[in-house]
Formats: sequence, structure tokens, C-alpha cells
Amino acid sequence: MADRLYIAAMEPGSGKSVIALGIMEMLSRRIRRLGYFRPVVPSAKAPDNNIRLIKARYQLEPGYDEMFAFTHEDARNLAADGQMETLLKSILNKFSELKRECNFVLCEGTDFTGVASAFEFEFNADVASNLGCPILALINGRKKSPDETVDAM
Repeated sequence: MADRLYIAAMEPGSGKSVIALGIMEMLSRRIRRLGYFRPVVPSAKAPDNNIRLIKARYQLEPGYDEMFAFTHEDARNLAADGQMETLLKSILNKFSELKRECNFVLCEGTDFTGVASAFEFEFNADVASNLGCPILALINGRKKSPDETVDAM
């Protein structure tokens, strides 16, 4: 069995956080020493709600600061400065530190507000690949025909 999984949305409103919660619920019944990781969180000004919820619900041992690598602002600045390799390497280092403490780590991809969905998914795919994670890609099928849902992939 894999010891890590990366959840990424291909578009807004895909239910990524709800899926993450459901997967953590399933994993918590089978695996000890679970971890949860977000490569990028919205802000340093307030704790990330998803990390807080999952950390509390599943009584995860790692500290809050161990469960993410960058804020959106810091990640955007590195990307804008052409430092994608540094960004990806730093995310890998932070993930690896957490992984040493855990038997399984669930990663929840970014929520870049105002960034094109294609760019966001490409970034998440790069991060997942760098971390050696299989990726669970989510789309929003609400109010879409089957053809529109397939086209969203």
C-alpha cells in the first residue's frame, strides 16, 4: 500500500477539503501515525482552517508548522522570481521531515485564489510528482452534463 496521497482540484468547488476529510476518516481506522500536509496555505496571519480541523479531529501529533511549507504570498514570490526549483525543493524537504514521523501522509493541494485553474493543477501535479505521491484529481460535476464533466478533465 502507498504511504502517501496527493489530492488536487482541477477547478474550484470540487469538494477537495471534504474528500480529504473522508479519506482521513478511512485512514484513521487502519493506520497509526497519520500525517496531513499542505504545500501552500493561504496566509501566515491566521491558521489554515483545513489543517486545524484535521489536526484536531484526528489528534495528529506533528505541530501545525510542520504541516505546511509556504504561504500563498511566499510561494507566488518565489515562482515570480523564477525560483520554482527552490520552491519545489523546499516543499519536498518539509514533506520529508513530516513523513519521517508518519506511516501515511495525506497531502491537500493548493487553493490559489485568482490563479488560472490550469496553472494551479500543473503546480499541484509538479509538487505531487516531486513528493512521489499518487495524485487524486477532482473535478466539480455539479450542474454539468456528462460531456461537460469529461471535458473538465
